[in-house]
Amino acid sequence: MLLKIRTALSPSRITLNGTLTALLVVMGVGLVVVNAILLRDNRAIRTGLDTGSNIEAGKHISRRLAAATLDGGFSKIPVPALEGKRTLLITFSPGCPYCKVNQKYWSLITSELRRIGTWNIVWVSRDPVDVTTDYCADSGIPLTETFADPTYLTYTMLDLKVVPSTVVIDDRGVVQRIWRGQLNAVKWKELSHELGLSAQLIPFL
Repeated sequence: MLLKIRTALSPSRITLNGTLTALLVVMGVGLVVVNAILLRDNRAIRTGLDTGSNIEAGKHISRRLAAATLDGGFSKIPVPALEGKRTLLITFSPGCPYCKVNQKYWSLITSELRRIGTWNIVWVSRDPVDVTTDYCADSGIPLTETFADPTYLTYTMLDLKVVPSTVVIDDRGVVQRIWRGQLNAVKWKELSHELGLSAQLIPFL
């Protein structure tokens, strides 16, 4: 009797196993197709954003840059020409050691530019508002000049995976010069010249 029951159930088991196997194969193929589509789309998006990067000498800064303000709001970053002024744009991260090395001399230069009054100064942090606010307070960076937690588009356009960057933008919103990473004596001298400042502003020059 038991033998007959087992024999009677065997075809059902075979059918069930076959159905499950077929379903698993279909699901596996489906996942492969979906992943392929996602990879293609991500590549297209990434390529499109990279093509739109505005942090290269000779290119116009995009008017679509936006990030959080340190008062808890959200705003466009006023990098494109404001009132016909040139712009000094500094990108940084509170946890970046090169940023901390540059900070002392960035502060000297930006203080002088504020005194002159013919420049826009914009600081862009790739980190959240709370972390950036603490860093600015410790470093003497005016909160009104600073933006943080940028949109992904802004992050990509300003190439914020690489910090720090010190960028000079002309009064038409066109990038003139870029210095990446920690600035040595040669780069500080070049930056001072580009800004129309005396190299003696930097003590070790």
